[in-house]
Amino acid sequence: MSYYIHRAQMRNLSTDSQERCQTGLSLGSCYFCIPAVYRVKSASMRYTQLFWKRMAQQSNLLAGAGAGAFVLRIGLESTAVGRLWSIPVAILCLVGGVFAQRAACSLEMLHLLWVYVLWPAASPALATGLAAVVIAALLVRYLPLERLATWIIDVIIGVGALTLYVLTLAPTILPADSGEFQIVGPLLGVAHPPGYAMYTLLARLFSLLPVGEIAWRVNLTGAVTGALTVVIVGRTARRIAGSSWAGIAAATALGVSTTFWAQSTTANIRALTVLFTAWCCDRLIAMLQSVPGSRAARHALLGLALSFGLGVAHHSSLLFFAPVMVIGVLWHDPGILKRPREWASPILVFLMPFALNLYIVIRAITGAPFGADNLTDVQRILDHLSMRGFGGDMFAYLRLDRFLWERFLTVGNMFSFQFGSVLLAVAGAGMLWLIWQKRQVAVLLGGIWATMVFIVATYRAPQSVEYLMPAYVPVALCIGCAVVSGEKLSRKLYWRPFLTALVLVSILALGRANLLSYRLLHQDRSARRYAEAVLNNAPPNAHILTNWHWATPLWYLQLVEGKRPDVTVEYITPQGSTPMPYAWPQIIGRRLAEKKQPLIVTNYYPPYIDLPYRFEPLGDAFLVRDEPNMAIPVEMTRLDVDLSEDVYGGRIRILGYRLYQDTAHPGGNVVVELIWQPSEVLKRDYSFFVHLLGPDGVLLGQQDRRHWAAPGYRAGEVLIDRYDLPIALHVVPGRYTLVAGVYMSFDDGTWQRMTTGSGHDVVHLAEIDIRSNDVPPVTRHPLQCRFVGGPTLIGVDYDDTLAGQRRVYTHWRVNAGQSLAITFWQNGQPIAHAQAPAGQAGYITLATDFPSEADNLALSVDGHSMRGLWGLKREGPISLPHQRGHQHYLPFGGKLALTGVDVQMHRSAGQQARVALSFLSLQPIVEDYVISVNVRGERIAVPPSDWVPALGAIPTFKWIRGSQITDVHLIDLPADAQGQGEVALGIYDAFVNTRALQPLDERFTRLGRPTVPLRIITIN
Repeated sequence: MSYYIHRAQMRNLSTDSQERCQTGLSLGSCYFCIPAVYRVKSASMRYTQLFWKRMAQQSNLLAGAGAGAFVLRIGLESTAVGRLWSIPVAILCLVGGVFAQRAACSLEMLHLLWVYVLWPAASPALATGLAAVVIAALLVRYLPLERLATWIIDVIIGVGALTLYVLTLAPTILPADSGEFQIVGPLLGVAHPPGYAMYTLLARLFSLLPVGEIAWRVNLTGAVTGALTVVIVGRTARRIAGSSWAGIAAATALGVSTTFWAQSTTANIRALTVLFTAWCCDRLIAMLQSVPGSRAARHALLGLALSFGLGVAHHSSLLFFAPVMVIGVLWHDPGILKRPREWASPILVFLMPFALNLYIVIRAITGAPFGADNLTDVQRILDHLSMRGFGGDMFAYLRLDRFLWERFLTVGNMFSFQFGSVLLAVAGAGMLWLIWQKRQVAVLLGGIWATMVFIVATYRAPQSVEYLMPAYVPVALCIGCAVVSGEKLSRKLYWRPFLTALVLVSILALGRANLLSYRLLHQDRSARRYAEAVLNNAPPNAHILTNWHWATPLWYLQLVEGKRPDVTVEYITPQGSTPMPYAWPQIIGRRLAEKKQPLIVTNYYPPYIDLPYRFEPLGDAFLVRDEPNMAIPVEMTRLDVDLSEDVYGGRIRILGYRLYQDTAHPGGNVVVELIWQPSEVLKRDYSFFVHLLGPDGVLLGQQDRRHWAAPGYRAGEVLIDRYDLPIALHVVPGRYTLVAGVYMSFDDGTWQRMTTGSGHDVVHLAEIDIRSNDVPPVTRHPLQCRFVGGPTLIGVDYDDTLAGQRRVYTHWRVNAGQSLAITFWQNGQPIAHAQAPAGQAGYITLATDFPSEADNLALSVDGHSMRGLWGLKREGPISLPHQRGHQHYLPFGGKLALTGVDVQMHRSAGQQARVALSFLSLQPIVEDYVISVNVRGERIAVPPSDWVPALGAIPTFKWIRGSQITDVHLIDLPADAQGQGEVALGIYDAFVNTRALQPLDERFTRLGRPTVPLRIITIN
């Protein structure tokens, strides 16, 4: 009997009878309720299934509606033109959903677009990301890649990669090693150890192509080599994971990674090293997947021996992979040890590529036109081939101390520099899947990765980020395997395309972020301009002393293009234990004494100030004069303005100036040369300055140069000073004034300017036109806040570097002829204003200063309301991103910005301090800068810690837009250090030490210091 029958009988009983029966019913209620619960649950499940079944029947209609609403919202939140096209497109999406519903097609991928349709705020970045994921998911779901032949996919990957690299190829000659390879290839010369015979012959073949200049043709070798590497990595990932999408993901991830992309667009040997590493991995995996002793296994083993032999013959660093290769062979077929007859063929194939080194011997004997001067005997040839000169750098950092630990942390920064944190996490997921499913592959790929990481971390050499490149291949393969791991872990077919799409979109986001940098580098001809300027301006039969960085472009112009054969270019090699700043003055003195010919130097060091010579700017180089120059230059704008002062009676004449350009952009610089002469013998030193003044006379840019040796100048001699005046990021477009002057500095910290006869203390030089940038600025807080009929706020940054003040940078995209006036708010009250006059369309940055405690800021644009949710106007101020603690955004020269300072002091003498600086690259950098950290105090004297960034591993000329680098300085505190000290930062050119990279902040410029104060420390 059911529980319901008992309830009906109870209703017929009296109250007393019900009470008597209550006890019995309560005991049996559990027994009778259990079937009822199950029946209710079954009914609810049926209704739920029916609901989802009906929803599934309307799935395509909902997907079409979601896509239509998504498009409509995007259009309404964009410009007026976007509103026009969004309505018909939204209708088409809805109609498409109706037809798909009738055709029984599946469009469930479009349901993801409902996320942004229901999102409570306007976010173009979120909308773009969702659209990219949906499109990628549709391609993954419906594109029949598995039906295509593998060679077709390889061709698509190869052609795509080659097209990308050719379109971003370096256009002309390059400095340093790349410039050397552009010489040895066309001339069949000999490169630096180990000679790189294989690459030289390959570059020679490309130099014969009848297209472009010769340097461009040699750069093309990197593009072809990079494309081949990408294809092999794609095949290997497909071989491991059994998925074409895994191959595409791995190939694309490696292809758009930072350093690999750079090496695929220049003349270098690293791309070839990565090619052979990828080939070794492919053959190793092919061998593991074959049957031991089979024909396929033998072919894979021979291919492994050939690729490994080519790699080691090309660059001996790949020899460290030998244990991994041997382990892989023995793991696959342990019985091969008992079959020595099978060893002969692989060993012979491995040794065959080393025959290419006979090229070095032959060219040394026949006299190569470049690089064979020192190869005069057998021992030197062997030392060259074996890289004996670099033996002391191997394992140089292999000591158990804090420095080695920091080197390993720097390796992590290098991987983040290549792939970004998101793709590194994806690679970690792929490795976990390999450990779970394919342990042999995981061990071998992990072995290659770990070997390269250990070698690079302990190797003392610059540009470690390039030496680490073979380790990028296993990372890319793991990224490809992560695609399959997502498919295997997801039981529902519905989610598999989305997991794959997320990986692909993350890779494309990395490529999109890097693309602008390589497009800019594709237009960069600075190396040619520098080398041609030095050669063309050099006097007849001049002798040039230069570093390796600039020696190779100069040699290229002479040897390959035949320019200025009368000029001698001498490369100054390291001088043993003598530091280069002190070795160069000795060499300059010897050359001037030995040769009666004009001398030019490309490097400038502070000890030059004590030399009895004049260093006259010759472009970016310097003409060394041992006698004063009394001739007035013809090519200049004449001024003839006399300046004088009453304290010492000094008189100076400004003869004129040379202005190399009268337009500039924020973050750029203005180059001006000031020509002057002492009207009489000076009695003390004087300082010269060039200022950039705004319309209201506000100082916006400054560079000073002090002449300590002024009392030794002759009356009437002509001197030339070069000024690279940086333009701050927050200088708004307009017309600005360039002025110059001279002043004296006194011991009490005061100064006095020299004046003209009319009483003015500055000399007007020229008017400079500052124009808005065409490229958006790099920001830590990107935004997309559109204002109706007005500008778009694209980013905000905060800088608390200067104690007691907080500077807020707001980055804008403005329309032509549109002025900008903004108001800052705090707690509902206006607290500051900023404005920019109408100008050209482009990107501008405004800087506004607040007290350090200013927080929770908001802003509004005067006369414009914000375009908010679904394009509706939003009145009132909008909140800015939260200011999280002490932040930094201090631009230096428009090239990089300080974004973080972490000072860890033990606060006791005799200990080691750690100063970690975080930098953000604002543009692709082609110069080599040194980061200098100083710790100074009354009773604290510590030598400055000067390093190429990231402990020498990631030099600045490898940085691109958006690169985030952590630069660590370990500073030994002396045992007698005590009291308060200051940690200060300076950045300067590695070759022209006096050319500092100035902070683009007039507040620090007014301090008149060469360094930027960061922290105050106390040492007990």
